[in-house]
Amino acid sequence: EICLLQKADCIVCPCCNGGMTANKNCGYAYPRSLFLRHHMNQDEYLDQLSKSADDLGNYSAKSLIEYDRSLWGKENGYSEIQLWKMNPVECTPKHHILYLKK
Repeated sequence: EICLLQKADCIVCPCCNGGMTANKNCGYAYPRSLFLRHHMNQDEYLDQLSKSADDLGNYSAKSLIEYDRSLWGKENGYSEIQLWKMNPVECTPKHHILYLKK
């Protein structure tokens, strides 16, 4: 949100997806993208998807959260979004890095 307001590029290094909380606590609404909001509500996102994304064996849930963040970036005017991975990938199961270019 701060990068968006400043019209700046943004790097997102997610950590504990299961620690996401509702907008009354942090100021964010989930899902982040309008697309995913058509498919699930905030309670489903926080109680099911984000907690599943912290399960090391549930790569698809983590990927869906990164996809949601990427779509939010596109919806908010970021011209290019790249998914990077830390090297070596084995350094951590939470190796995704999102780069959003304004």
